[in-house]
Amino acid sequence: MPITHILSKLVLSASSALVAFGCWKLGERVWHNLRSPLRILQGPKGTSWLYGNLKDIFKAENSVLHEQWVEQYGTTLKYKGFFFSDRLFTMDTRALNHVLTHSSDYQKPSQVRYNLSRILGEGVLFVEGAQHRQQRRIMNPAFGPAQIRALTDIFLSKSIKLRDIWSTMTVASEHAARMDIMPWLSKMTLDVIGVENYASHGLSLYDAQLSRATRAMRAPFPRFAMYTRARVPALARPMAPAIQKHPSTVHQAP
Repeated sequence: MPITHILSKLVLSASSALVAFGCWKLGERVWHNLRSPLRILQGPKGTSWLYGNLKDIFKAENSVLHEQWVEQYGTTLKYKGFFFSDRLFTMDTRALNHVLTHSSDYQKPSQVRYNLSRILGEGVLFVEGAQHRQQRRIMNPAFGPAQIRALTDIFLSKSIKLRDIWSTMTVASEHAARMDIMPWLSKMTLDVIGVENYASHGLSLYDAQLSRATRAMRAPFPRFAMYTRARVPALARPMAPAIQKHPSTVHQAP
């Protein structure tokens, strides 16, 4: 039997398996949406069959789009995630209290846990249930009142540095200045963690390369890749080396 005939059969078999798996996952998603209690909630229509409303969220300023949705649909609504999957969003304080006080019933989604494990390891932010409670008991002594007070000088120093940066930005503007403070607060948090845990006095507040990497991780494709690997763990190992070999996508991020 010619080698080309064998290869064509292998390719056909692999393609058939991938198509069958895709159809099965699509059917599973459709069936889940039809039976989901979220189907009775109002919410915005998805603008993309692949990204749902996620591209709109990525492009909008922090919380602006969600606030518009709350005004239109109420404090509890649904929006579309990847492949038109339903996602719950609520600002109802009773609902939030219920979720936060029943963490064992409302565990983090698989893609969120996968992303956290890739960045922070399988620590307290990753584990759930009894293992999470055990790790919290181990860590609690490090977060007592005395330990928190010891961090005051670091918080104060970094806060003053961030204040100076904002002052420079506002002085440079001839008119009233408007800025998105959330990325700056994230950078300051990273600085505080670096100083306290690693004796690092590098300033992510000024690190343009780190800023580009952060924006790259928030871009739609990396999020889609992480979502896919979380949903299909078998893809995690084959995809990771390819991404690591092409870091230019991070440096070229806008």
